[in-house]
Amino acid sequence: MKIKRDEDDNHEEVITKTTIKTTKKNKPKRKRRSSRKKENKSQEEIKINKDLAINLVKLEKVMTHLAEKTDKLTDNMAELLGLFEGAALSFAKKQNSGELEKDKEFLDKLNILADQNKTIAKGLTLMEEKLRKKLFGEDPKHQEPPQQYQQPQMQFQQMPIMAPTSQPMPSIEMPPTFQNQANSYQPPAGAKTQEINNQQNQQRFPPQPQ
Repeated sequence: MKIKRDEDDNHEEVITKTTIKTTKKNKPKRKRRSSRKKENKSQEEIKINKDLAINLVKLEKVMTHLAEKTDKLTDNMAELLGLFEGAALSFAKKQNSGELEKDKEFLDKLNILADQNKTIAKGLTLMEEKLRKKLFGEDPKHQEPPQQYQQPQMQFQQMPIMAPTSQPMPSIEMPPTFQNQANSYQPPAGAKTQEINNQQNQQRFPPQPQ
């Protein structure tokens, strides 16, 4: 409300004015998380780069050490080759000299030792055989194999078959005492088998008449 005074009329007039309120729209707040994430990522990348740089420096040091060691190895190999060459030359020179005779003597001694070893081995084998004979009797190597029992094979020759005669055989009467003894007598098992075989042979080959 504003009040104005008129100089002519000296009256106070009240003038009403409408006040217009302008409402501002609430803008959405920006999120600050994205900025924080970017900061974290940047810090991690910086750390990774530092670690990579340190590792590269260490690798360079290791490579330099390896190069130095390989150089030393090559030098040592060259020295070894020189030693082998010198040894070969000295060996060739000594062979041309009178050392071949010494080698022959050494070989002869080795041959003598081999012969002695053979004789010792033979003596040991003989001693072992004697000890076995004393302990176990005969030597199992020289023992003869047991002979297998061979059953005798019975060969039956065919006898000429004669025609039976019409004359009857004479009957012989035995006393009663002898008959009782014959009936009470029991032959052994082997005798029974022999009697059976004899009876079969008699049936096959009857006795010839005189």
